[in-house]
Amino acid sequence: MNFIDTFGREEFFQNYWEKKPLVIRNALEPEFFNISEDELWEMAQDDYFETRLIQESKKKKTVTHGPLQIKKENLTGPYTLFIHNLNLYNNSALALEHAVEAFPKYLFDDVMCSLSTMDSTVGAHIDPYNVFIVQAKGIREWSLQLEPDPTYKDDQDIKELKNFSSDQMFMLNPGDVLYIPPQVAHQGVTIEDSISLSIGFNSFESKDLIQNFLNSCLAEDYETDSHILLNSPADFSQDPYKVSEEVMADLKSPIMHLLQEETIENWILCYLTTPKKEIFPPESPLEFDDFIKETKQMKLCFDEFVRMSAREVEQKMIVAINGELSYLNQKQYEIFRELYKQKHQTFEYKPGVLDEFIFELYLKGCLFFVEDED
Repeated sequence: MNFIDTFGREEFFQNYWEKKPLVIRNALEPEFFNISEDELWEMAQDDYFETRLIQESKKKKTVTHGPLQIKKENLTGPYTLFIHNLNLYNNSALALEHAVEAFPKYLFDDVMCSLSTMDSTVGAHIDPYNVFIVQAKGIREWSLQLEPDPTYKDDQDIKELKNFSSDQMFMLNPGDVLYIPPQVAHQGVTIEDSISLSIGFNSFESKDLIQNFLNSCLAEDYETDSHILLNSPADFSQDPYKVSEEVMADLKSPIMHLLQEETIENWILCYLTTPKKEIFPPESPLEFDDFIKETKQMKLCFDEFVRMSAREVEQKMIVAINGELSYLNQKQYEIFRELYKQKHQTFEYKPGVLDEFIFELYLKGCLFFVEDED
């Protein structure tokens, strides 16, 4: 299902990635998607799933966030139903996640499903990230504007561009894929009742990155390590308005400590693995020895919201799991990476060099035991 390789990976990265849109015709078999509209509506009525419904009437668009109380047969007018993170719950959507493994995992966000009726649209908008639109069922028409006016309407519940004028147009049939780079305005209109899947990637904006880093510093380091900076008379100047170099150095020191390269790099690793949902520890956790015994009898599974990234420093691996750091040697990391690749399925864990690390993940709720279906 790797449609990038079908088109040509090298050509795609050189000529299209974050440069210009691309349509890949017949990239997938039309029958690749195996979820029904009824199943999607059941998810929309369950508070476990992240969903939203956009309805249109008299050129006004309204948004209702799930769980939805309304039934689809009671809806009037065009609508679009969104199911987020579908790759965590559906094998067809998971296959699309695997299809974009040419990209770093920290860039991948989710596979979102859009179920839309004829004539529906969520309006023209701009995304700050890369996205692949995969047509699964029905037909949608996509209009794109390469250099849009980023002004939005102020009378809508959703962000819709005020002055959108398309300069490219594509009709997607089942199996077609449309790539849209960041900052390219786009609008989809459903021609025939449709199911489309959006493979979205993370974007990193400097303002957001700085704000999160500063909030992290304030929340963690200052609460635990804060101390009063004393003013020594020896540092005082005869000029009461003059700040001495000694005082300036003392006041800068706690800030400069936080700005050390290693501190920033480790924080970025944690930031990249921030989970979308909080994971809770087991209510009655096993002791270490009992846990190891249980691994010989039962399979383990990762919580679907576990995220992992790693970096190598002096031949050691710093591994971030859901915003928390651990340190593994190269062998331990390689073993764990292979286990993590099985994130969406159960696996057997053979006790060995990772026992303490795996046990800690279990205590945090990142791993849990699953009864063998056989």
